[in-house]
Amino acid sequence: MISFSNSRPSARFQRLFFTCLAVLCIAATDLVGQRTLQSGSAALAGVETGLTGYIQPITNICYIIAALVAIVGGVQVYSKMTSGDPGAGKTAASWFGGAVFLILIPTIITSLFGVTMN
Repeated sequence: MISFSNSRPSARFQRLFFTCLAVLCIAATDLVGQRTLQSGSAALAGVETGLTGYIQPITNICYIIAALVAIVGGVQVYSKMTSGDPGAGKTAASWFGGAVFLILIPTIITSLFGVTMN
C-alpha cells in the first residue's frame, strides 16, 4: 500500500528542479534578447536622431526664458533698491544665478551629447 503521509518532495529534488527552471529561464531570455537586440539598436538610433532635432528649439526657448527672468529680476531688484530693502543684494544674486543657469544649460547639454548647432 502507498503511504501519502510524506508527500513533500525532498530538498535535493527541489534544488534540482529550481536549478533546471532557472537555467531554462536564462536560456529563453538569451534567445529572446538576441532577437530583439537588433530592433532595439535601430529604435535607439531613431530616437537619437529625433532628439537631436529638438536641441536647437530647446536652446532658443531657454535663452528666451533667461531673458524674461533677467528682465523680471532686474525690475524686482530695482524696486527693492529704491525702497531701501536690505535684502536687495540677495535678491539680485538669486535672479542673476537663475538667468546664468538658464543660459548655461543648453551649452552643457550640447557639450555632453556632442550635438553641433546649425
